[in-house]
Amino acid sequence: MLRQIARFAGVGLVATLCHVCLASLLAGVWALPPQTANLAGFLTAFGLSYLGHAKVTFQVRGGHGTHLPRFLAVAALGLTLSSGITWLISDQGGHPVWLAMIAVGLAVPSLTYVLSRLWAFAPAQGRAI
Repeated sequence: MLRQIARFAGVGLVATLCHVCLASLLAGVWALPPQTANLAGFLTAFGLSYLGHAKVTFQVRGGHGTHLPRFLAVAALGLTLSSGITWLISDQGGHPVWLAMIAVGLAVPSLTYVLSRLWAFAPAQGRAI
């Protein structure tokens, strides 16, 4: 399981770097609005993350019609949790954003891993993968 967690972290790091670099490039070089650049970065990183976790982390074969929508739901939940933690700690609590980001950095990847392992990339019932 530790090897799987390490693969999960590696894929997540690559996807995060892709997100940040692409969004920065689109906003900085091509002058796209920040939210547009961020969305493009997120969507690109989501695709990379899905493929990486499917092939490298959880090594599933087939079942993408089941795994992809589930992983999208997990990613959306992670984004919602990230926003909620930031709102609670920074907006409501008046604490610095960096403190919220520490909480986000601990909570979101942990939840994403557990949900991905137990649900998003779990074998589809009745199907050998």
